[in-house]
Amino acid sequence: METAKRAIVVDDDPQVLELLSLFIGRTLGDNFPLGKYNDASAALKDFKVDPNVAIAVLDFKMPKMSGVQLLSLMRVEARSHFPAVLVTGTSAEASEELAAKGVQIDALLDKPVRFEDFRKVVGKLLGGNGDRTAGC
Repeated sequence: METAKRAIVVDDDPQVLELLSLFIGRTLGDNFPLGKYNDASAALKDFKVDPNVAIAVLDFKMPKMSGVQLLSLMRVEARSHFPAVLVTGTSAEASEELAAKGVQIDALLDKPVRFEDFRKVVGKLLGGNGDRTAGC
C-alpha cells in the first residue's frame, strides 16, 4: 500500500528548520504531512523507507552531507520525480556543486529566505499559485 505524499524539510540549523517548516505549513496547509530533519542522513534513511515526497526543501551546507549530495541520493531512490528547493547562503557555490554533480534543482532560494519568495516558488512547483495564505 502506497503512503500519502509528504513534504520534507532538511536543515541542520534548528531555527531555520522551524522557520522553513512554518513556511511549508503556511503555504501548503494540511495538504501534505511534514517530515522535519536536522540531519541529512536521517532524512535519507526515512526517504528510503518512504520515497513518496511531494516536495523537498533542503539546506545546501550541512555537516557530513550537503543538500546537493542528499538530493542526488534521493533522486536515485525515488520512484517518481519530486520538486526540490535548495536553500543557501552561498548561491554561487551551490550552483557550482549542482553543475559539478549533474544534479537538477527546481529552485534555489537565498538565505535569509523571505516567506513571500518561498510561497511563490513552492506554489509554482506544486502547480498552484501559492495564494493559500493570501489573508494571513
